[in-house]
Amino acid sequence: MTGMQDVERFRELLSQVEKVVLITHLNPDGDALGSTTAMGLFLAQMGKDVQMIIPNAFPGFLSFLSEANRMINAEKEGEKAVKVLNESDLVICLDFNTLKRVGRFEEPLRNAAQRKVLVDHHPEPDEGFELYFHRTSASSASEIVFDLMAALNPDLKSLTKEIATALYVGIMTDTGSFNYGANDPDLYAKVGALVRAGANPEKLHTKVYSTNSESRIRLLGHSLFNRMVVLKKYKTAYIYLMQKDLKRFHYHVGDTEGLVNYTLSIKGINFGVLFTERVGHVKVSLRSKGNFSVNDFARKHFPTGGGHRNAAGAESRMELMDTMQMFEELLPLYIDELNEDC
Repeated sequence: MTGMQDVERFRELLSQVEKVVLITHLNPDGDALGSTTAMGLFLAQMGKDVQMIIPNAFPGFLSFLSEANRMINAEKEGEKAVKVLNESDLVICLDFNTLKRVGRFEEPLRNAAQRKVLVDHHPEPDEGFELYFHRTSASSASEIVFDLMAALNPDLKSLTKEIATALYVGIMTDTGSFNYGANDPDLYAKVGALVRAGANPEKLHTKVYSTNSESRIRLLGHSLFNRMVVLKKYKTAYIYLMQKDLKRFHYHVGDTEGLVNYTLSIKGINFGVLFTERVGHVKVSLRSKGNFSVNDFARKHFPTGGGHRNAAGAESRMELMDTMQMFEELLPLYIDELNEDC
């Protein structure tokens, strides 16, 4: 995060506005909803009129977060989302580094004349924001929201159980239950503060990871047994899902969350990908071990690709089989990097 000078500028900016809009990225995950919920509750404590916009639906297993169900889904309520955006005094963008990450809501957001603040941990953020609270070494956007709250309110009296729960979920999910991006000792002091404020790690882990439907588990089995390809020469594995697979197993938003990580659980695999066929595009989720940057790979080969070194996402406008063929044809270019020891 940037220094105290920017924190004071943010404090002054907040004193000048009444209506604040928060927006997060397309296909919102735990960190997107957690950071947005926490920031919204914090600003509401300060007396601000807060509205929260999500570009599309979030996974049902995150609906327990206190503000999740009052967020405006721009995909379903486009006119309302644009109206709220245009009537606001300030826009805060959370957990994304480029306006492309809000999907079809990019144009209204880009055209909005309001000052914009970025709260994010992804590399290479867009220009054009009034303030940047940005740190790539942070575990999550939720951690940066915690830092910002602590800087504005050092005694953390604003840290309610609802805010602590939202931030804990954001950090937990973006680190894979503290399995990656979680080597900073200071992070655990912050997590301790969240637990003291009322976040319950056991219950939250159960709510996020142990409330699967039968159809989701059957989709997992089908994906691993019938739809996984292992390319040992390139230390790569990928899973592909067709629309008919999603229909067969009664797909709901969030059912493929974490599926790509199974590829990296195979001994000797350094690069894992999930291709999911959707209407008009293929969603691509990329993961890696070690120094191989899926962020660079996604940015170079997909028009909307990007993320972190070891976790990134993208979309392909080609057909599913063409996307997979292109992917396999690219692998020889990276054979040396992929075969490095992690």
